[in-house]
Amino acid sequence: MFASGIKKLQILLCAIVMVASTFGIAYGCRAALAQITYYRIKYIQPDISLRSVARRAEKAFERYPYNYYLCIFIAEKYYFERYDTYGNEIAERVEESAYWCDKGLSLNPYRSQLRRLKTRLLRRESLSKAIKYWRKFVEWDFWNPHHHAVLADLYIEAGDFEKAQESLAWVEDFEEYEGLLRDLYEAWKREMDMDTVEPLP
Repeated sequence: MFASGIKKLQILLCAIVMVASTFGIAYGCRAALAQITYYRIKYIQPDISLRSVARRAEKAFERYPYNYYLCIFIAEKYYFERYDTYGNEIAERVEESAYWCDKGLSLNPYRSQLRRLKTRLLRRESLSKAIKYWRKFVEWDFWNPHHHAVLADLYIEAGDFEKAQESLAWVEDFEEYEGLLRDLYEAWKREMDMDTVEPLP
């Protein structure tokens, strides 16, 4: 009887392994198909319409909802192709960009491309919100000079020249420095010129 119990246990374990293997194979196939779709729309067929790209991306994400690179790709595509042929912004594309950006951030909240895009989207609502959001990321990944360059650019836009100079100090040896320094000087000069204009009588 003891041997019979052992045999039943062995059969049960084999059945569990077979079921788990079946699910694993099915899951692996879905992930592989999703990756193939992502690769095709990004590298093999980059000129297909945005509508077609979005449809395929949605299907790929349904198959494998963990690929934040797919989220980056489609969110940036929506954002940078948000204008129609007449130069008018398409609000729906901005909304889709925000949707995919948030999806990606839910998977990887510290991916720089997603954080940068989120900052751009926040900038449309409030410059101060964008600065606060990006500054938190800079504090987390402090030793990347590009992040300081982005923060300096935001401070220049906000007219906070003192903080812009503080951020620029971290990028002196990098290619962004000269351009940002020029932007800082020009913004400061514009403000000084405005301050020196005599008021109308």
